[in-house]
Amino acid sequence: MGDMPVPEHWKFVIAIGVPHEWEQFVSNPQYGDSLDAYNRARMAGWRLANFLKRIGYASRWHCPPGSYDLIATPFAVQAGLGEWARCACVISPELGGNMRLAVVTTELEMTIDNPIDIGVTDFCKDCKICAEVCPSASISFADSPEGMISRGIEHWDINNSTCFGYWMESMGPIGCRLCIAACPYSRKDNWVHGVARVIDPIDPTGLFNDSLIWMQKTLFDAPEASEYKRPPDGCFASYRPAPDWLNVENWFTMTPPDPHDLCN
Repeated sequence: MGDMPVPEHWKFVIAIGVPHEWEQFVSNPQYGDSLDAYNRARMAGWRLANFLKRIGYASRWHCPPGSYDLIATPFAVQAGLGEWARCACVISPELGGNMRLAVVTTELEMTIDNPIDIGVTDFCKDCKICAEVCPSASISFADSPEGMISRGIEHWDINNSTCFGYWMESMGPIGCRLCIAACPYSRKDNWVHGVARVIDPIDPTGLFNDSLIWMQKTLFDAPEASEYKRPPDGCFASYRPAPDWLNVENWFTMTPPDPHDLCN
């Protein structure tokens, strides 16, 4: 079809981030899904776009997995919602990567926000946890994203084919998200993590950065990357145990087979 012209009334973009339900999200990849967060992101985008239309401005909401004509992630970075991470997701100061995005294009004149620097790139250079836990080995281990260009944007390479292959293997069309569940930035927004987010970007020695990575890898047990795969190669492991409300046997008179037993 060739290049599609950008509508003239798409002068500004409003970026929206909506968090996943925490307990479900952290039990990825076998129990979590993005549908709830995407539904709320779509609702926020739809309501905002309709409000802008009612006051006289052309507007359109865009949100995966359908009804979108642009990729939200680069605009979220440009709008200062967060920074690119090694796993190619947006890391925000408040939620880490624990969010789903929507954007609204409009002709409403607005003051433009700027990208932010909270130290994510420098942290990702040393961390590599997301690459280590990825069952499909789809995330680059390179020390820097320099020279890695995808769709005109420099960030760490992701093997989209192998990522999507495991995405479909783990939970079919509702996917994986293991990389952002394991990310040290994807933690509840409490005072402990709030202090870490403030100190890490301003520490010139890198010691705080190294300490956070050491604590994550040493103090928090996690399955090996191969254990997340389906049997016989793995046992459908989860990064953290699922909450009670997601365990079928607690609510129905049935005892489904548990592939996690193969890890024991």
